[in-house]
Amino acid sequence: MTITVRIVDDGTGYPPQLIGRIGDPFVRKRRSETETRKRPGYEGMGLGLFIAKTLLERSGAELSFTNATGPYANPGRRGERCGALVEVVWPRKNLGSLAGSDSAPLGENQVIQI
Repeated sequence: MTITVRIVDDGTGYPPQLIGRIGDPFVRKRRSETETRKRPGYEGMGLGLFIAKTLLERSGAELSFTNATGPYANPGRRGERCGALVEVVWPRKNLGSLAGSDSAPLGENQVIQI
């Protein structure tokens, strides 16, 4: 049994040449001129996702990064590339307070739309 968190957005997704390097230290997106005007002087070092990924992996999680097709997209858009997908999976036995617990699930998962 596993616990899975899946996060999908409706943007353009990850650049194909970057997918294998997501979560590596010092990997940064090149900024466009528009982005530079929004946050002048801020470039980042490419460590935030690396640190978050490392902490999640130390908790026993497996992470995957990919481009998604939209299961929640309008029927006309299904099957098209429509965003980034991050999936975090923990084996339930690895989660301390749940290990060995016989508690029943609280209910069905629901899509949260913002």
